[in-house]
Amino acid sequence: MILLDKKDVATILLCKVNTVSHLVSSRQLPYLKIGKEVRFRKDSIEAWIVEREQKF
Repeated sequence: MILLDKKDVATILLCKVNTVSHLVSSRQLPYLKIGKEVRFRKDSIEAWIVEREQKF
């Protein structure tokens, strides 16, 4: 299992770290709390992206 931080997720999503923080606080993005730190499973982020893919 590969764990990512907010900066890593922002790089994957091509957005700012503040956007990742907003997605976490609004519970739109799957995350883990390890102590006070927020981490993301890489496979969960990839699945989240696929779920939001537009199907035409």
